[in-house]
Amino acid sequence: MNTFNKLIILVWCALGVYWLWRWLAGRRPSSKRFPKVDTYRGYLSRLTLACFGDRAAANRLILYEKRLDRSITLQEAGKRAYERLERDRSGGLS
Repeated sequence: MNTFNKLIILVWCALGVYWLWRWLAGRRPSSKRFPKVDTYRGYLSRLTLACFGDRAAANRLILYEKRLDRSITLQEAGKRAYERLERDRSGGLS
């Protein structure tokens, strides 16, 4: 086996280890990847997921709740928007 073949095998092994590491890193629990739910960023992330990744729609829902009651914080508006979305999608059963 010449030096070039050994180098090719080494590169393929390194790529295999790298992709295995990437695959395993992607399987972490969701609490590591997303902020806490009781913060504004947490509610925004959760609401964005509920809106199928549409961050603009999530922001519109939060601003709608903020317009209904101007005295609430953005965190509370995010919480109310998420709860309203859940309630609306469940058909008002909850």
